[in-house]
Amino acid sequence: MPIAVLDFEIANTNYNSACSVGIVVIDGLEVTKEDYSLIRPPGLVIDEEKTNIHGLTKRELLSAPCFDIVWTKIQHYFNGDYIVAAHNASFDVHILHHTLALVTEPVSVDFLYFDTIQYTAPFCRKIGTSLAERLAHFDISAKQMHNARATAELIIQATKRANVKSVEQYLLQHEVATKKFNELLVEGATDQHAPQFSEEQSIALIANISSEAQRMLRDVLYENIYHNRENYGLLNSEHLQELFDLNIFLHAVDVAAQFDPFGRNELNDKIVPLNVESFKKNFSKEALVKWAMATIPDEIPSITANSVVVTLHPSFTNAKKQLYMHLKKKCEHSFS
Repeated sequence: MPIAVLDFEIANTNYNSACSVGIVVIDGLEVTKEDYSLIRPPGLVIDEEKTNIHGLTKRELLSAPCFDIVWTKIQHYFNGDYIVAAHNASFDVHILHHTLALVTEPVSVDFLYFDTIQYTAPFCRKIGTSLAERLAHFDISAKQMHNARATAELIIQATKRANVKSVEQYLLQHEVATKKFNELLVEGATDQHAPQFSEEQSIALIANISSEAQRMLRDVLYENIYHNRENYGLLNSEHLQELFDLNIFLHAVDVAAQFDPFGRNELNDKIVPLNVESFKKNFSKEALVKWAMATIPDEIPSITANSVVVTLHPSFTNAKKQLYMHLKKKCEHSFS
């Protein structure tokens, strides 16, 4: 069975913020195919710390396809026809798990995977577990290679050093654990059963955030409680980041919600220069959003630039109404 070596990079601390994916196929101890794609992360929120690691910037990712599109090109690697490998595999399969939640169409995925840290362990006594340390130990130069290709070379060299003919034979001979992705889903499906904050815990958590961040949270809670909206669009700002940092907001994918921060006239000003024949200035905002989604989907990222779609962390489900009433009273006092 061929091996698909997987490597994700992420844009920020959220597991669903994949910003690139590399996949390299090993068949018969040879690299037979390489796929690499940038991914536009939800909200285009890029942490400088992550950029320092992988070098990807907001400018590069602005025009990248969303994961929905990338998934159509790589999904065949995850249907059981390949064994998936990754260095520190737990990280990459968790990224896949959380990023798949962004795919709008139903997804059925299952495959076996293994970790190259364990795979190379028989030859790496007293050697560190990082990819760079393992590559150096096998005298593999990673220059001009992305991590998926470097990891593939690591697998090939370890297999050859063991004098076996295939990766599958090596897995058996050295008792390298293979795991099922669907078992990860069972273990990791905690979002729906997140621990619930009490009213007191929720209020204590937001006590030190800025008044602007509190007002944002109040507005999102209002929409969630009284309009039954799961996702809400906001302009990115340091105050919004406060709520992400506390894990109060999570990034969400909702194309329509990306238009939330903009008024109809502002959207008109952005769309008119595109010279699309079917566009009408007298569209209501609701009609305009539907028209844009149907007619110019590729232009939406530039039209809604700096818009971030958020959803409330499920830990606040039980206390959200009490938290809203607290914020309503506090914000009215602060801004009166």
